[in-house]
Amino acid sequence: MERGLALLDGIDEEAGAGATDVMSGYAGAIPVLLDLSRRYARPGWLECAVRWGGELERSAVKSSEGWSWKTIDLPVHFAGRNLTGFSHGTAGIGWALLELFEATHELRFREAAEEAFRYERTHYSVEHENWPDFRDYLRPPGSAAVPNFAAAWCHGAPGIALSRIRAWRLTGSAAARQEAEAAIRTTRRTLETPNAVMGSFSLCHGSGGNADVLLEFDREFNAPELRQVVETVAAQGIEQFEDSRLPWPCGVPGAGETANLMLGISGIGYFYLRLAISEIPTALMIG
Repeated sequence: MERGLALLDGIDEEAGAGATDVMSGYAGAIPVLLDLSRRYARPGWLECAVRWGGELERSAVKSSEGWSWKTIDLPVHFAGRNLTGFSHGTAGIGWALLELFEATHELRFREAAEEAFRYERTHYSVEHENWPDFRDYLRPPGSAAVPNFAAAWCHGAPGIALSRIRAWRLTGSAAARQEAEAAIRTTRRTLETPNAVMGSFSLCHGSGGNADVLLEFDREFNAPELRQVVETVAAQGIEQFEDSRLPWPCGVPGAGETANLMLGISGIGYFYLRLAISEIPTALMIG
């Protein structure tokens, strides 16, 4: 434990140059620093998190649609839009800003989070009950110039659901709850399709991660019908892979099993442990 904590000494000086998202930037590091500063009485880590929150404020693209961030260096974003979603988009950054508000009670962080969520709200599709994935390179060549609608922790409704569940918990926002409910309906549909467990079972972009999101909603809002969906998915995974002694489908295409949390079998195992012991927190969000 001491060696692990020592890794964070001097982290402010080692931070990347301006990365902002959950996967590799300030938004992913801020909640970790806030949590550890509370657990181990390290006020310097809180101060660091606040500085990085200021960097998120300064680097935001501020428009009439809300605030967004250019988080990954892609050749083309659909219609020049910055990304929605949890791992690389505004949902994850808004979550980090809300955690800063909870820790500091500085209204500027809550206002910045609300601007991030407003950007996503601007682009919400009632038809899809989802938020567009503006990664333009995902569209097949020659296909219609319309965005995709992903359904995973990393991009799309499941990850956005987590951000709104936490927003409801911290602020009581009616809009956050409504958006969480819409995102959960979409997430549930992905798990109730035939052979839902066959593509990937990973936390990042598989049925294990999507099922974990339903568990988090059930924990917050007492929705036992969702837990039944999760248990069905879990049983299908055991039958298809564990009982048949087949490799679990992980999140790296064509690579077979990988011993990895977000993309591999350690994350799948964590999902089953969490299903068995409800007190275990989700691995998909700190808070």
